[in-house]
Amino acid sequence: MSRLHRAYSAPDREWARNRCVLDERESHHLTKVLRLRKGDEVEVFNGRGEVRKTVLVDVVKHKVELESKEIIQLEESVPSFVLGIAVPKGKKMDEIVRQATEMGVNRLVPLVTSRSETSNDQKRRASKLERWRIAAIEACKQSGNAFVPHIDSFRPLDDWLKGLSPSTFRIVASLESDAQPLRRWLTKEPSSSPPTQVVLLVGPEGDLSSEEYDQARAHRFLPCDLGENVLRVDTAVVCAFAIAKEEFRAYLDMPPVQPNEK
Repeated sequence: MSRLHRAYSAPDREWARNRCVLDERESHHLTKVLRLRKGDEVEVFNGRGEVRKTVLVDVVKHKVELESKEIIQLEESVPSFVLGIAVPKGKKMDEIVRQATEMGVNRLVPLVTSRSETSNDQKRRASKLERWRIAAIEACKQSGNAFVPHIDSFRPLDDWLKGLSPSTFRIVASLESDAQPLRRWLTKEPSSSPPTQVVLLVGPEGDLSSEEYDQARAHRFLPCDLGENVLRVDTAVVCAFAIAKEEFRAYLDMPPVQPNEK
């Protein structure tokens, strides 16, 4: 059976008597692009785990009204994943947002580094953040992800590093000589309590500078090797995220380490 068409309804959008009117963007997509009609079924998600099975009941002034038939509340998986990414030039970040969302990133932080996007134009930055927010929503529709990642405002790398929670497990995709596979780090750094959040740092094309690597190490980031080839930043994000999710899934399936076993 084919999967239901999906639509996004913001968490603050009201459902009165189990009915909701979608905004113009979502309504246009359902009626003009997908050509849905009254009686068609639509799966609606709010980006925070709430998923509704609905039926299209009316189209008024180019806006779609839906009636909710069933509500499911999903829980985010553990550990959660935070991606700190040095913003590449051009529109590569659009694709990075889409790919990271499809893979289940929970939070995405655009970082300013010595070799990343350097424009300080606030209007331009605000426009990019809105474009990335929409890209994340579209990626959720396509992939079936029920959680739209939170996308932070642009942050300088050093400022972001200083504000991280001390309980996070931190890794940086690295080309440095001390980089090791994540599995080896997990073996070397066993924990009696599994991490609830993993922070992944990926540098720009041209890589992080030596000083920035030193800053990351000073904030307990473990340098991780992604293989023998040098990857483009968008490829590196997908590779690093896939490795991290798979290795932590295997790691969490292992029996907990007792204090005297370390």
